[in-house]
Amino acid sequence: RTNTARRATAWSSHLKTMELDAFLDELPPTDYFVWADSDEFFEYPCDMEELVARERNKRGREPVLAVRGEMFERIAVDGSLPHVSLQRPISTQFPRRCRFTKCFNQSQFPAEIDNKFMLVRATDAAGARVWFENSHAMRCKVLVGARRTRHEPTNETRPHRDAAHAWQQTNCTGMLELRWVFSHYKFTGGMLRHTQQKIDAYEVRARVGDALDVLSSDATNGRPFDNSSMHKRVRKNINKAIRHRFDSVLAPEPADFDAKQRADHYRAILQLTKQTASGEYVLAVDMQQGATAKSICLPS
Repeated sequence: RTNTARRATAWSSHLKTMELDAFLDELPPTDYFVWADSDEFFEYPCDMEELVARERNKRGREPVLAVRGEMFERIAVDGSLPHVSLQRPISTQFPRRCRFTKCFNQSQFPAEIDNKFMLVRATDAAGARVWFENSHAMRCKVLVGARRTRHEPTNETRPHRDAAHAWQQTNCTGMLELRWVFSHYKFTGGMLRHTQQKIDAYEVRARVGDALDVLSSDATNGRPFDNSSMHKRVRKNINKAIRHRFDSVLAPEPADFDAKQRADHYRAILQLTKQTASGEYVLAVDMQQGATAKSICLPS
């Protein structure tokens, strides 16, 4: 695969996952891959080769590694959100290591998953292909030979099916999972702009979804929309038409995707910050006080 980059017209975590899964299908079975966002800095244990050698001797075969990392948010000393400087190491600019994602899953903070696979092989020990439901959830899949038609992907049935074969999802087997940590540089000067871009993108999708519900109700003579076969066909046809009309704005999302919920999710993240009198943004005072009270930040 020579073209591994694709520019999207709007933010879509689903599109990012779809592109990754398509790339994984083309990797040689024993190749490993790393999936890191631009603000995730992965590091690995120095003795990992020795650990693999011990497992190889114990099992009598090459182990299949899966390294899962717990994220630590990296924070500036004073709680500010400065832009990253190229003049000194980023770790010294954001020396505090905090478990915001882990420990602030409360009403004032959006629930987030605080771990991610840092290193995974393209297949498990049984030869099943790895695929991702999202950035944090990994499953495996196997090809079956029955002819099936292409279906609309959802969060629960992501494996792709074509006219010749079908991917059947399964649990991954025989993987040696190692636990580690990594630094997450989310609270920087670019956070506000990037988060607002995501909010804007998901709000557009939410508005289109509302229009879809109205059109679906009209097409069913005003009756409440249900899951009957006829109503499903109506929704599918309208959805197809709307997506074709707004293709330059909407990235492909699964049928069960809740764009409004995602917009609210990122809007809550922005509420973790506060603008000062000088116009600078910092972590909200209650966030910093809560972090101190809960001792979720390690010493600098």
